[in-house]
Amino acid sequence: GVGAGEDQSQTEEERKLEKDRARFAQMLRDSKVTNPNPFENSDEIENRPMRVRVAARIEVPKGRKTSKVVKRRKESAAAPKGEEDDVDVPLREGDIARRRDFETLFCCDSGGPVGPIDAARLVPWVPPFVADYIVILADPRAQSHDLRRTVQYLTSNLAPDVLRQTIAINSDEVTETEAWIHRAEIDTPMRIFSDRNWAWMRRYSAVIGNGRWSMSITVIDNAGVIRNVVRDVDPSKASQLVAAAIEVIK
Repeated sequence: GVGAGEDQSQTEEERKLEKDRARFAQMLRDSKVTNPNPFENSDEIENRPMRVRVAARIEVPKGRKTSKVVKRRKESAAAPKGEEDDVDVPLREGDIARRRDFETLFCCDSGGPVGPIDAARLVPWVPPFVADYIVILADPRAQSHDLRRTVQYLTSNLAPDVLRQTIAINSDEVTETEAWIHRAEIDTPMRIFSDRNWAWMRRYSAVIGNGRWSMSITVIDNAGVIRNVVRDVDPSKASQLVAAAIEVIK
C-alpha cells in the first residue's frame, strides 16, 4: 500500500510540476522579453538564465557633436588632477589637449603672450564650441623655410574657413616673423605664434629631445582630442594632408 501511495503522490507532483512549467513557458511567450533562440523544452527555459536588454536614451547636443565627443568631454573633465598636470609626458594621438598649453605662446599680431582669454578663443574645445577643429603646423627650426612655404601653399589652396581654424607655430622671435610676413607680403587668415622655448612643441611631440627637426601637422577636434599627427611633412603635400585630416572630423 505504501509503494502505491508513493507512486500516486509522485505522479501528482510530476503533473503539477509539468503544469507549472507549461504555465511559465506560456508567460515567457506572452511577455515583452523576446528570446532570439526559444527552447521547445520547458526544462531548458526554466533553467536557462534570462537576459533582458534595456535600451538607454542618449541625448546628443545639437550640431555636429556626436555621443563620442560628449563622452570624451566628460572623460576630459573627470581626468585626475595628477594626469592633467603631468607636463613631462608628450601627448600622442588620442590624448586630450589642454587650453593652458596655448597660453604661453606668443602671438605675432600682438607681440605678447596669448594668455587665458585669447587661448579660450583660440582652441575649439572651450565653450561656445564654435569650431570643429584646429590644425596646427609646428616646426622647431629657426626661420624654417618649410613652414613658411607651407603657410603660403595653404593660403593659396585652402578655403578661408579652414584657414581660420589653422595656426602655425615656429621658434622665431615675433619680430622676425613679422618681418618675413611684411617682406613676403603674406595675407592670410592663418594666425602665427612663437614658441621660443619649445614648451608647446615638446608637450605635443612636435620636437622630442634633439632628435626631431622637421615640420609636423597636428589636428585637434572640438572635444580636445588629438585626432591626427603627421611627421616630416612635405610642404608640397601639406594642403592634401590637412584636407584629408579634417574630412575625417567633419
